[in-house]
Amino acid sequence: MKNPTARIIDRFEAAAHALEGAVTISPKIMSGAPCLRGTRIPVYSVLDLLADGVSQRRVLKWFPELQLHDVSTAIRFAQLVPYG
Repeated sequence: MKNPTARIIDRFEAAAHALEGAVTISPKIMSGAPCLRGTRIPVYSVLDLLADGVSQRRVLKWFPELQLHDVSTAIRFAQLVPYG
């Protein structure tokens, strides 16, 4: 039986695969946190901002390397792997 951490990692990897590489997971980038492709921005950083009521437009202003589809990807990732 896998330990809880291994099960979570498996779920992250399955979600990243389902999103066709729009989310990357690498132990060398942000200690393995799921990040939006081509960035060092963790998916859950974007989700935390949205959960705090920050608008998508403001998220894009704070992270100019992101595009609207990246915010949508973060939301989709959360649907696949609930956070909290």
